[in-house]
This record gives sequence, structure tokens and C-alpha cells, in this order.
Amino acid sequence: VITRQPADQSVVLAAGAQFSVEVTNPLSAVTATPAPVSYQWFRDGLKITGATDRSLTIPSTKLEDTGNYSVLVSNFAGAVTSVVARLTVNSPLSITLPPQNQLVKVGEAASLNIVVSGTVPISYQWRLNGLDIPGATTSTYAINSAQSADGGTYTVLATNPAGPVQSAPVTLTVNQLPAITTQTSDQAVVLGG
Repeated sequence: VITRQPADQSVVLAAGAQFSVEVTNPLSAVTATPAPVSYQWFRDGLKITGATDRSLTIPSTKLEDTGNYSVLVSNFAGAVTSVVARLTVNSPLSITLPPQNQLVKVGEAASLNIVVSGTVPISYQWRLNGLDIPGATTSTYAINSAQSADGGTYTVLATNPAGPVQSAPVTLTVNQLPAITTQTSDQAVVLGG
């Protein structure tokens, strides 16, 4: 009888993972000692060669270790299979295309983009001068009509089940159009003046 089933796990790539099972074992009617128990672990329904202990340890996970694990426990009276436990191996995020500095004029559109690779789902949070921008939670942050207040230092924090990664800071410069504050005025001068 399986008294403790293997449990689902989610780990970061190259981290270790371990599944185990606990059983109660009846006494043999002949010897009055616990009957021998054997174990066989499976991944996605296929036998794992050499995985014949109460525990299954994967010291350094690879992406291909993701799958459904179960163990067949048997003794002289028969066999029972554990519940299926899911192992998810999450690949950390890496930035494949970082945001770039931009220079726009007041009223022009600006767009900051990031491309990351890694295990999904991926969430995003854009920041301006270190403060979260409300609602800026996609891989692109677009400004339809840039204003002076939009200028500053931008970063984006991308997060997946393996953890977060932050982009290097980039600068959005919003240039003001020149404005005439003092107009020229008519003049009358003496010849040579």
C-alpha cells in the first residue's frame, strides 16, 4: 500500500529533483518478516533504466527531463502504481534583443521593445526612472504622443517560473521644439551705427 505518493515539482534548469514513495508492506505468511519490495520508475509511461529504488533522484535537470513520473511498487502479493507526478523544468530567461535608446520630438510616437527567450509564461513590467509604469505589462511599451515627462531612464523586468531578468537601462530623450520667447523688434540707426 502506498502511504505517500510522489508530488509534482517545478525546478530551474540544472537544479536537482527527487521523487520518492513510501509504502506499508505486509508480513510474509511463511517467514513472518516483511516481504521483499521492488520498485520501477517510469517517465511518460516508459521504464527508466536503473531506477529501481524507493526514490528517484535527478541531480542536474535538463529540459528533456520534463514529464510525468510514476513508480510501480510490487511484492509477492501483487503490484500497485503510484499517482503520476509532473516534473516541470523551467529555463531561465535570457534577453535576446534588449530595448534601445531613442530620441524623439514632442508629439512623436516612441516605442520600446524587448525580446526574451525562456520558459513561458512570461510577464513584463516597464519602469521609468525606477518606478513601475501602471499598465505597462507587455514586451512593448508604446507612447503615441511623447511629452517631456515621458523622457527618462527606462528598464523592463521580465519574469517567468525560473525567476526574473532585468534589462539594462535605456534613455528616451524627448526634445522640445524651439520656442521664441522674445521677438525681434524694428530698429532705426544712424549710418555707421
